[in-house]
Amino acid sequence: MKYLDDFFYTDLSQQAKLGGWGIVKRGAILVDEIRILPNMEDQIRKFRYGHMGHSVALVLALASEIDAHFNFGLRQDVLYVWGVAAPAIVVANEMYEKRYKSLLG
Repeated sequence: MKYLDDFFYTDLSQQAKLGGWGIVKRGAILVDEIRILPNMEDQIRKFRYGHMGHSVALVLALASEIDAHFNFGLRQDVLYVWGVAAPAIVVANEMYEKRYKSLLG
């Protein structure tokens, strides 16, 4: 769980409190929308997909940590989902390579 805290907490906390780089990440979409109105839908879609990817990666990481700790026998299922998510989601791939490949492998 420490890994997840280190990986997610600082960034998400700054975004939620609009401090540090968090306000830049949250506000960047608005600046782009004001400056380039014709691409507004593309910017919103990119923003939404980025947050969906983070959500999937976080839930998958939690499932991996829980299965690794309690040994529920779902390791192959979790590895399958990592195999689907990692190539499609940048943050999931980074997390898998840094931690879950060795933890689950």
